[in-house]
Amino acid sequence: MTTVEVRENKAEKASEACSAGAEFFRGLMCMLSAKIPVKIVFVGSLAGDIVFTCTLSDLGIVPQDLSHPICYSNIFADMLGELLVRSNLELFSARVMDQFYNTTVKAYCHKHFGLKTTGDGVLRFQCHSSLIHKLYNIWLDQELAEESAKIPPAIVRSKKVTRCDEHERITTFEDSPGKLRLIVPKTSELRVCLENAMETVLDHYEVKNKDILITDNMFSFQIEITDKVKDK
Repeated sequence: MTTVEVRENKAEKASEACSAGAEFFRGLMCMLSAKIPVKIVFVGSLAGDIVFTCTLSDLGIVPQDLSHPICYSNIFADMLGELLVRSNLELFSARVMDQFYNTTVKAYCHKHFGLKTTGDGVLRFQCHSSLIHKLYNIWLDQELAEESAKIPPAIVRSKKVTRCDEHERITTFEDSPGKLRLIVPKTSELRVCLENAMETVLDHYEVKNKDILITDNMFSFQIEITDKVKDK
């Protein structure tokens, strides 16, 4: 084989690789936009596990397409599983986001998808609900960023205000004369302050001997008002 033939052979292989890469990328984008249907068959309320299925026919493949060894690897299950979840995020969010956050998402963490094939042309996936919360937060951040970009810039720019007595974790901005805006981190200190403030308000309205307990999840505070337990 001459030098010219070797170069032509390398160029041909490189062209084939580029073509395969482009086809692969187009396939991924098509899966995200096509919203391939899935069926949620189990949502665990204790451990937060989720099991869902998808048919080979909906994916447009046959069992022989899964003969390559990579189809039995974590990378394949993770990629295909997450694509299906992302394209059906609304469906998963409706089933998962109302679950007990403290006992599921905070207790366990999604690492890899489980994947099993069945004899009736169905792929069975298993993941953890923490993945749904993660992907939903990513989607929500994108939506908020897009909405914020539509808001015209304010005429008066915010100016950071320095106060010697300001808590080191609280930032104060002066958006306009006479108007202050505080950025306060969502910490246990803030939670305790809110509890004490609510007890003071209740006491002002003659609602006595009440305990305030505030617990927080990803999106909101839960406030519990109970009778004080008398010491024996």
